[in-house]
Amino acid sequence: MTAPVRFAVALCLGLAGAPATLHAQDAGQLIEDARAARVRGDFAAAETMYLAASARSPTDAAILMQLALVQGFQSKLDAARDTIDRAEALAPADLDIALAKARILAWRGDYAAAEAALARVRADRPDDADAAVLEGRIAYYQQRYDSADRAFADALARQPDLVDALVGRGDVARARGDEAAAMAFFRQARALEPASADIADRLARRAETGRKRWRLDIAAGVSALSRTALSDWSEQTAQLSREMDGWRLFARVNHARRFNRSDAGFDVGAAWPAASAIEATLEAGATPGDDFLPAWRLRGQLDARVADGGAAVGRALGATTLTGEGWVRRYRNGTVKAINAGMRQGFAGDRASVSARFINTFGADGNHTTGWAVGASAALGDRFTLRADYADAPESESGIVADTRTVSGGLTVALTDDATVTLSALRERREGAYVRKDVTVALGWRF
Repeated sequence: MTAPVRFAVALCLGLAGAPATLHAQDAGQLIEDARAARVRGDFAAAETMYLAASARSPTDAAILMQLALVQGFQSKLDAARDTIDRAEALAPADLDIALAKARILAWRGDYAAAEAALARVRADRPDDADAAVLEGRIAYYQQRYDSADRAFADALARQPDLVDALVGRGDVARARGDEAAAMAFFRQARALEPASADIADRLARRAETGRKRWRLDIAAGVSALSRTALSDWSEQTAQLSREMDGWRLFARVNHARRFNRSDAGFDVGAAWPAASAIEATLEAGATPGDDFLPAWRLRGQLDARVADGGAAVGRALGATTLTGEGWVRRYRNGTVKAINAGMRQGFAGDRASVSARFINTFGADGNHTTGWAVGASAALGDRFTLRADYADAPESESGIVADTRTVSGGLTVALTDDATVTLSALRERREGAYVRKDVTVALGWRF
């Protein structure tokens, strides 16, 4: 082979190999640039770079994992779930991908699945500080602040300079209302990662909602009765509630005047996370000198969040929640019971919803009657929420169960971030008795 021919062959071989080398270099540089963009909080730019890197290395599961995380940081949760599933299919044994999947499931509110994915990592890597941080995050999202703080502290015991654990402890402190402790944790985190926009944002704002865990709700309503000789009704209610580590405790007093008589009663109760994505509520009340309100009453409810929309419908659907409720009321003339089941479907990120309930009531005379109720609500901008309901269902009044048809609606206006006013109207037709029209004004204040 002559020298010119050898030179030509070498040149061709070099040119053939150059694109592959350039290809690999391009992907590596894109990944480094994407990491830098992620640290400074430019998640959109990071996503673009990871997409380009993945196009160059489509079987690289690690790139897909990072892409899924930055998609999640932008609340593109359906896209993030699809991307992490692709990464898992390429590397099913990779525990880092399992950890990332648990994180994305937690962002979607699918806490049971997130905990299941995390359990696999914890079983194989019990000393993994990142897994402990995620365990804390899942508890934090469910407002189980004691459990969250323990998990973050455990992560720091294993790795004292772990920024995510410091940020987590700061978030817990802020949610508890301890702003001084929160800022101290955030400053420690910033010292370790000074370029983080996420930490800078936490330092720049003072979360008022973290401190305002009390809420006072007061309401007053008047009812006009027609097709009867009975006098009009009035009712006033005040409820005080407090949130604490995922729990909500409340106490309520009410005064009602009906049939030219007055009753005053009280209720106490609590709502708490009974399990992942399940909230339980239990309340009890009594009416001393019960003329028409129940002498005592008990009510329990379970709300299970079973879905959060899906990729097939984009972001059109919100959460799907199933509800089971049961109550017992003891009146002077006997005991009335009910078992009800329902569901609520959110739309547009839960800014709108529709709901339905199936109602079963068992009267003091032993008769079983059924009915149903449907409702809808929608947020109109940032300050207004509109609600409408219709029910064809049994209602108990003074211990007597009768079929009623009720149309109601309301408008809630957020006067500030902490104060709301609601105007409600109702028309109820009680079979064989009266027609009642009611107007109620309610005020809510968080402090």
